[in-house]
Amino acid sequence: MTVEQAINLAAALVGSKGKLCQELKISRQAMNTWKKKGVPLRRALEIQLLTNGAVMLGDLCPEYAGIQIVQVEHV
Repeated sequence: MTVEQAINLAAALVGSKGKLCQELKISRQAMNTWKKKGVPLRRALEIQLLTNGAVMLGDLCPEYAGIQIVQVEHV
């Protein structure tokens, strides 16, 4: 799965891209930037929590693929 596909899946799971932005308290422009520059680690962890693990850290940050977060406090 590409980063863009992972972002789209996360958006679908929470309802829409607008809803995902609202949950993360970010602009739509910021999310679009992630598709080119990558998702910040903190935001990737938040998305993993919001999607109950359906979208994982490694999906959003390929450099962390294979790392499994067992328990994360809300960041």
